[in-house]
Amino acid sequence: MTKITAELTKPLLIDGAMSTALEQLGADTNNSLWTASVLANQPALVKKVHQEYGTVPCQVYTLNNKN
Repeated sequence: MTKITAELTKPLLIDGAMSTALEQLGADTNNSLWTASVLANQPALVKKVHQEYGTVPCQVYTLNNKN
């Protein structure tokens, strides 16, 4: 078994609190659809969260995008 295959047999937890991180960066949360609003109107905050998560060693990166 290759190392990659062996790694894939282990449970993998993917988590990254996007909403909490956006709130901490000052995202405008005064809207019932605020997370979508932030993607549309404050994309630099979303980028900053991704950049900050990117500094943490991990095996998987996931992205929050509007595409």
